[in-house]
Amino acid sequence: MRSVAVVVVVCFISIISAHTLGLSLSDYQANVAVKKLDNAISVSASPAALQASGDWVTVTWSGVENPDKNDFIGVYSQTPVNLSITPTKYRLCSASPSHLSTGSGSLKFRLVNMRSATGFVLFRGGVHSPVAAAYSNLVTFANYNEVCTIHRFLFRFTDCVGVASAFVTNE
Repeated sequence: MRSVAVVVVVCFISIISAHTLGLSLSDYQANVAVKKLDNAISVSASPAALQASGDWVTVTWSGVENPDKNDFIGVYSQTPVNLSITPTKYRLCSASPSHLSTGSGSLKFRLVNMRSATGFVLFRGGVHSPVAAAYSNLVTFANYNEVCTIHRFLFRFTDCVGVASAFVTNE
C-alpha cells in the first residue's frame, strides 16, 4: 500500500509542475497548427534506433532565429506527423539553458514503444498558435512487438475466481 501512495504523490507533483510551467497538452491548439518550415533550423534525434521501450532520445536543434520562451519540441508517435493531432508529449525549448541565448539546445525524451516510428517537431508560436518550423529524423524501435507491460487482473465466473495475465503486441 505504501508504494501506491508514493506513486500517487509523485504523479500529483508532476501534474502540478507541468501545469505551472504551461506544459498541459490540453492547451495545444491543433485546429490552428500550421506548417511553415524554416530551412535555417535543423533538428535531429539520437540514437535513431532504440532497443527497448523506456530508452532515452536526445533531441538537438540549432538555427532558431529570435528564440522565444514559447518555442517547444513536440513528440509524435505516428508517422507521417499529423499536426491536427496533439503531440504525445512536448517540452519547452527554454528548458535547455542555451536556447534563449543561442537558438540552439538539446533535450532528452524517454520514449515508450508505441508500435511505430517517432518524430520530433520544433514549433514556434507556443501551444496556442503552433507553427511547425522543423522536423527531425524518425526514431525507430528494434522490436515493435516488444512486450511492454503485462496486465494482471482478477476475474470471476459463476463459481470460479481466477487471475489472468495479458500483454499487447503488434501481431
